[in-house]
Amino acid sequence: MTITFKQMIPLETNYKERLASVELVQTDNRFLLCQGDRTFRVAEPVYRLVEGLKQGLSLEQIQQQTSRETSQPVTTDALKAMVGQVMSRLEASPESPRSNQLGRSRYIYGRIRITTEEQLYELSRRFTWLFNKLTFSLLMVVSVAATLLFLRRIILDGGRFNITPEDRALLIIANYIFLAGISFVHEVGHATAAVRYGVRPKEVGFGFYFVFPVLYTDVSRIWRLDRWRRIVVNVGGIYFQLLINAALYGLSQVVPPEYVLVCKSLFLLNTFLAVYSLNPFLRNDGYWMYSDLFGLQNLTQRSLGYPVRLWQTLTNPRPATLRTAVTNFFRELPLTVYSLLHYTLMALLPVWLFRVSVDNFHLMEQIVANGGHLPGKADAETYIEILKTTVLYVLTVVITYRTARMLMRTFRSGQSSPAQTLAASA
Repeated sequence: MTITFKQMIPLETNYKERLASVELVQTDNRFLLCQGDRTFRVAEPVYRLVEGLKQGLSLEQIQQQTSRETSQPVTTDALKAMVGQVMSRLEASPESPRSNQLGRSRYIYGRIRITTEEQLYELSRRFTWLFNKLTFSLLMVVSVAATLLFLRRIILDGGRFNITPEDRALLIIANYIFLAGISFVHEVGHATAAVRYGVRPKEVGFGFYFVFPVLYTDVSRIWRLDRWRRIVVNVGGIYFQLLINAALYGLSQVVPPEYVLVCKSLFLLNTFLAVYSLNPFLRNDGYWMYSDLFGLQNLTQRSLGYPVRLWQTLTNPRPATLRTAVTNFFRELPLTVYSLLHYTLMALLPVWLFRVSVDNFHLMEQIVANGGHLPGKADAETYIEILKTTVLYVLTVVITYRTARMLMRTFRSGQSSPAQTLAASA
C-alpha cells in the first residue's frame, strides 16, 4: 500500500481522545465515519485504522496487525498520513471544500430554516405508523390506484376546464397556495420515513437549487441506514403526495359538480410535482433513488465524466477473460444508461430552450405591435406573459452558463469518477 499526500498535518499523540466523537458505521459494504450531523465515506483501511485508534491501539500495533492481515506491508508513516487526512476532514468546516462530506442538502444555497429539528421531529413522529410495512404497502397500492383512476376520469372527460376568467384567477391563486402546502407535506414525508427508522431529520427549509426556489429536508443522517431504508426515505415525499391524490379522488366523488374542477386542478398539480420529483437528472428524489439502488455515489459527476473514462478504457484496454468482461459490463450498465440519457437530455435542452425563446420573441413582438397588449387578453394576462418570458430568458442564460462551466470542470479534471481520496462526496 503506497499512500502519498501533498502536505502533512501536525498530529497530537492522543488520537483516541480526538476521535471520541466519531461514530463508526458499516452498511451495504460502505464504511462511514459519523460525527454529529456529518458523515464521511472512507476506504476500508481508513475505517480499520480509526477503529483501532478508538480501541486505544497505537500506530505501531495497528501497523503490525495490518501487515499480518494483508499481503502488502504498510508503514507507520503511511498510517500517520492517513490519520492526518482524517483529522483535516473532521476539523474542516462543513462549507469548506476540504470537508468533502456526504450530504443531501449541501447543493441547496441561500437556505432559510422553516422548522427546527425538535419541531420537525415532533410533527413527523405522529405519522410514523404510515411507514409500517403492511400499512405502507396497502396505502401505496390504494393511492396509486386512485391516482390512475382519477387520471382516467380526466382523460375521458376530455380534459375540459370550462371556467370564467374571474374563476380562473381564483383557481391560479388556490393552486399556488396548494403548491406551497403540498411541497411542505412532501418534505414532511421524507422526515417521517427517517424518524420511522430511528434517524432524526435536521430541518425543513427554503432555498435555491440551481436557479429554482425549493423546499428541502435535511436528512443527511440517513447515510447510516442500509440501501433499502434509504430508498424508502427517498420515496417518502412522493408517498405522501399519492395519499393526497387519493383524498382528492375521494372528494371528487362526493362534492358538488362545481367543486370537481378544483379537485381536478389540484390533483393535476400534485401529480405533476410528484412526477417531476422522480426526475433522476436533477437532485430530486429520483436521483437519490437511482443512486442508492445501484450504489452509484457522485452520480452526476461520474456520468459527466463517463466519456473520458470510456475513452481511457478504449485506448488503454486491459486484458481480461470473457467472464470478467461480461461482469464489468453489467456492473457498469446502470452508469452507462444514466450517462447516455443524461447527455441526450443535455443535448436536447438547448434545442428546446431555443425554440421556446423564438416563440416568446414572436409573442413579445405582438405585445409591442399592439401597444403593450396581447389581442384578446386582459392586461393582467399580458403582464404575466411578459414576466414568464423574462424569467425564461434569464433561466436560459443561467442554465447555459452553469452547464458549460460544469462540463469544462469535469473534462479538465480528466477523470470519470472521484479521485481515490479519503472520503467521497454525495
